[in-house]
Amino acid sequence: MNHLSELQVLMFLFVLLIFVSFLWNPLLTPLAIVALALQAYISVSLLPRDYPEDWKRYTLLFLLLEAVILLIFYFILTLPISTIYTSPFTVLWFFLGSMFLVLLMRLFLFRRYCFGTVLFSTRGWAGVYVKSDLFSRVQEANYAVKNNLAVKKGDRVRIRVELSGTHSIPSRIEKILKK
Repeated sequence: MNHLSELQVLMFLFVLLIFVSFLWNPLLTPLAIVALALQAYISVSLLPRDYPEDWKRYTLLFLLLEAVILLIFYFILTLPISTIYTSPFTVLWFFLGSMFLVLLMRLFLFRRYCFGTVLFSTRGWAGVYVKSDLFSRVQEANYAVKNNLAVKKGDRVRIRVELSGTHSIPSRIEKILKK
């Protein structure tokens, strides 16, 4: 399990523990805080090694998702049902806010490039290793991509991706980041 997957599991655990502690037993709140502290540790110390260009973006994404989920829990669990039925503006504001968040997440979450490490380079082609990337929807694997630059084994590169259904496929090297 890589550090990004550990971060996702801890995020799920944090949200679940907060929800259960709110509904059932407040004594579970310290466990949720421990899960949040482990997320912070992984985000600051381990994630930068795996994703040097994106670790801040991943950290921000998971914190925003947790905040949105907690706000929705709070809204649903604390707002009296009579308020929802007597004030149509409450539902309208909730719907508009949700749509705004979906649009922001769409803009924030998607990009048409990923990062990889060159494994080998030949005339016009290069083999690159790419770690899974949520923002460009690329699966972790070795890919053969077009190459018009003078890259060498071990170079860190930015790779253009092409859309293909539910995920993207790296297609060509755009830029050398680190030699």
